[in-house]
Amino acid sequence: MRDIKTYAQLFCKWAVAYKIDGDNYDDGQEREGVTAVFCYPFQAEDFINNCLPAESRHRFYIKHID
Repeated sequence: MRDIKTYAQLFCKWAVAYKIDGDNYDDGQEREGVTAVFCYPFQAEDFINNCLPAESRHRFYIKHID
């Protein structure tokens, strides 16, 4: 399992993310959630377009992570 985690940390630099409203937390701060990580941005775009429901697709965005 360690090899998979190392691979993901080294090569998967693109995430499909979404915002979480701060009203859900005691401190009121907005947070960010990650749905999936990918090696290339086109994979993340394909995931949003082909795997997520059309009615909620607008909530997700692609983010480069380091």
